[in-house]
Amino acid sequence: MSADMQFRPYRDGFEHLEEELQRLDLLLRLKIGSQSLLNGVLPERQASRAVCISSGEVEWLLNNGHESRPEETRNVVLRAELAKLKATIDGRIGRSKEEKIFLALPHLCDLFGLSSFERDAVMICLAPELRRKYDRLYAYLQDDITRKRPSVDLVLDLLCDSEAKRWNGRRFFADSATLLRSGLLQKVDDPASPSGSSGLSQFLKLDDRICEFLLDNNQMDARLAGDVQILQPTRRTDSPTIEHSIVAGASMFVERQFSSDNPDRRKLILHVHGPRGVGKRELALHIAGRLNCALLNVDAELLLARGENAERFLRIAFREALLQRAAIFVEHADALSQESAKTLFKCFLLAISEFGWLVFLSSVGPWNQHQEFANCVFHSIQLPAPDALTQEAAWMAALDGEIAEAEIWSKQLASQFRLTPGQIRAAAELAKNRRYMNKEKGAIVFEELTAACRQQSSQKLSELAVKIVPHCDWNDLVLPSEKITHLREISIQFRNRHKVFETWGFGKKLGRGKGLSVLFAGPSGTGKTMAAEVLARDLGLDLYKVDLANVVSKYIGETEKNLSTHSNGLLNELSVFFNFDVLDTQN
Repeated sequence: MSADMQFRPYRDGFEHLEEELQRLDLLLRLKIGSQSLLNGVLPERQASRAVCISSGEVEWLLNNGHESRPEETRNVVLRAELAKLKATIDGRIGRSKEEKIFLALPHLCDLFGLSSFERDAVMICLAPELRRKYDRLYAYLQDDITRKRPSVDLVLDLLCDSEAKRWNGRRFFADSATLLRSGLLQKVDDPASPSGSSGLSQFLKLDDRICEFLLDNNQMDARLAGDVQILQPTRRTDSPTIEHSIVAGASMFVERQFSSDNPDRRKLILHVHGPRGVGKRELALHIAGRLNCALLNVDAELLLARGENAERFLRIAFREALLQRAAIFVEHADALSQESAKTLFKCFLLAISEFGWLVFLSSVGPWNQHQEFANCVFHSIQLPAPDALTQEAAWMAALDGEIAEAEIWSKQLASQFRLTPGQIRAAAELAKNRRYMNKEKGAIVFEELTAACRQQSSQKLSELAVKIVPHCDWNDLVLPSEKITHLREISIQFRNRHKVFETWGFGKKLGRGKGLSVLFAGPSGTGKTMAAEVLARDLGLDLYKVDLANVVSKYIGETEKNLSTHSNGLLNELSVFFNFDVLDTQN
């Protein structure tokens, strides 16, 4: 039988805090023990409380209104009682851990690696938040009715029994020490001291979020409200929109990294990249579910918008993830690689080293700064664009059995548009919302879904192109029959591209060149724009006219940047549009 087996576990954290307060009362008695105390004296009338605090009131507060026996105030007896109570508390904490009973204060110490001295300092600062009597007791010990908060000096007096220990104990309240660096405690100057407070006279205040955590209130820090989300993983064991081998491989990799038999259990940075809406957050939630933890979502672009407050906000967010036992999911992580984000990125690395354990970086493109994570395990996972079958499954899930033709429409939409699962869900929701606003109500029609798809596909192109609404059809074209036949072959090729690339498997043989480009040549007025309109209308796709003057720049690299941002970027996101470069020029 272990030594802890002789102790019974705590019922909960509140019973533990009650015994910690009893121990604090003994520490206070020991501090006051050398003074002359009056026994059995009730506290003075309320009118005199603003003037002073008597030793009689202190005795009454420490005895909870009961008379004390003279021998209980002797230092030898008090030290013996303190040693006995400390052994009891430590033993009961050990038994509670064996029984898997959550105790907030010991858990906080484990999370931040606090020593017993630091744990006692936290408890001294917590006491006034639990019982107001400590306001007056602290004021009495500091010989000032206005000094109701514990100061650095008071904490050292209570926890150190020699001058050498006091001087050594000051290191725990340095700005670089854990208590202050992690924001568990905060230093507050004495407002009654016009010349400023010395280090010893500075007050110590328990952080509000830490106070709530110790009282078993696990709501998110109020300073993060509106900007950070805590996401709970779903109970689904598999994802229909992400390739099974990727999900299984990523899950096994993460579980092995945090397994007890892994000798290299460093912090893990998992970079997940791919087109917008491809399922990066869904993969992170799946892995979080396997680890039985939540996911704290942080948007890097919103962080940058906070300016000088971004670094403090980031540290609070990472600390909150540690308190919640949540992994971090950094959305739009590409923003951290910008030149303007250098300082924030350094703070990001520091926050990982102090509070992080599993961090997901989500971006569209690859991450080129993995060498910055030298002290962590860094791994990158690419989520490819979904194939036709995956898109069909996503459409079936998005339509959710509300439409009788869901299966047929899913195949048609997957063939006509190249959208990610996230874009598919957004398009279906947009079509439903528009239908709800329609006076006629009724079921969604196919044209409403295609219109919603086109809106998902063309969100960025409008910056460099003008949208053309096609009004012409095949009957409006006046061309030789072989030209008409050629145009119809183009339409047929586009409609069947998924069958050729996906069903027949030709897509696996081609690394690039899977798109369809059509060059219309001829003098002005021969019908180039009209032909593009006819094809766009026939295929149900948007048509944009690109002005090369807005794309080509005299500055080196700007042309490529424009093309990458507004053309290739769209292809990477698979926001498909009918991308004919229709140029009415004389050349």
